[in-house]
Amino acid sequence: MTQAPTDWSLADNPYAIAASEAYWLPQDVVLTIGRIRDGDDSRIPFSSRQLDARHLVFVLRQPLAAEHLEQTALRELDIDPSVSAGLLQARQRFEDALPGIKHMCDGLMHFEE
Repeated sequence: MTQAPTDWSLADNPYAIAASEAYWLPQDVVLTIGRIRDGDDSRIPFSSRQLDARHLVFVLRQPLAAEHLEQTALRELDIDPSVSAGLLQARQRFEDALPGIKHMCDGLMHFEE
């Protein structure tokens, strides 16, 4: 087993962040949908499901950002192009399943425009 370099940093390896996000995102989706289905939280004076739905849009946009980071890393690391092609196919299936998710998220994030 080789020892990891002591100067390794997430800041220099954004693909590691993307891989971590890809692991956590499905659980975030399940939790958020469960909160929406559970009903409103009485601690706030309006429907908490509105906030959860908004959060869900942001969460569902994240795989697209993660895929972009992974594609960049694949090119930089000179990984077999078939890996990139497989990832691109997965992205297309995701976008086909959730048409417009990027635009929905952009609309929430950039509402001032």
